[in-house]
Amino acid sequence: MTEHTSLLKPNCIEEVSFEKRDIEIFQIKDIKTKLDTIRNYFFPRLEIVLFKALDLVEDIYGINPYESMTIISNPNHRKDAKKNIDYHKAHIGISGKRDNNRELIIKHKDGTPYRYFPTDMVFELLPEEYCMRVILTSYAKGVDLEFSKKITDQLKTNSELLGSIFNVLHINYDVSQREEKLLSFEKFLCQSKENHMRFSSPGYFLPMEYNSGLWNLVLTFAGLYPLIDSFNLIAKGDTPRLKNMLEKFKTWWEAPLEELEEQDEEEQDTADKEPELPELDNYYLVRPGLRYEVLARDKWTCLSCGRSPKDGITLEVDHIKPRSLGGTNDLDNLQTLCWKCNIGKSNKDSTDLRA
Repeated sequence: MTEHTSLLKPNCIEEVSFEKRDIEIFQIKDIKTKLDTIRNYFFPRLEIVLFKALDLVEDIYGINPYESMTIISNPNHRKDAKKNIDYHKAHIGISGKRDNNRELIIKHKDGTPYRYFPTDMVFELLPEEYCMRVILTSYAKGVDLEFSKKITDQLKTNSELLGSIFNVLHINYDVSQREEKLLSFEKFLCQSKENHMRFSSPGYFLPMEYNSGLWNLVLTFAGLYPLIDSFNLIAKGDTPRLKNMLEKFKTWWEAPLEELEEQDEEEQDTADKEPELPELDNYYLVRPGLRYEVLARDKWTCLSCGRSPKDGITLEVDHIKPRSLGGTNDLDNLQTLCWKCNIGKSNKDSTDLRA
């Protein structure tokens, strides 16, 4: 496969971005506040990226991923939970959808059957490293050797095609949760018989927008989808379709550039112009705890345009009475605006949009 920079630009996620200060969410000391903030401010944007990746899966492979996959996330806590567990990273992605009328053929080493699919693929944020990546874990330790052998045989049979896709998407692979020296693919397959396998994208650092990291993650997710699809089919006792799906990805990737250029031109016509920079007063830093208190009070919604992180936007805390005119950091002087609305508000505008 020839590596090229895809001219396809997913305009459906052009509003989504992740900032370095999103990491502040994981530094909130109160666990319930942290989890509420992750659920209401971080996950809605990450869900948009996931849904666009699944849309791309449908376009490339001609299948509906929602029929066989279920959405998973971590942390995933209930609003009425008696105890909230602290987490230091977050992910959202997919795993196989359980069928209560059909047992999986995969078993634990003690012979008991798995109730849920052990394979998952997620967009994972690593706060300590300020980066995000896609990671696919084939199965947990303790799976029976017959199942792991079937997976390894599939990988060996399609190793040449897999290798070319791994190369263009810069996919890494290893056999443990620890970061290890990259193995050759042959050695990797030999060791994977008794260990779970992991495939991952490079880590893309924050800040990140769709055309500076997110699109690469979406591509990797779509490129790895044939693996999770085949692993789940094997777990159900069905025939995997790995080769067919890998060939479809190769065909899509090597589509004539003329077609991609036409789509790119259409999207360029609707692209937003570069906004003017606001005056520095709008960028005055509000301490993280106070910032998220304001966002929560305003229900994670821009008080000017009514949009929320579910629309892919990032939110800012605005001083109603600008600091340059004597405005303070008191809670009553702060309101939630999206980035675009905050850009358009001058430091002479003291409109209180909470009314």
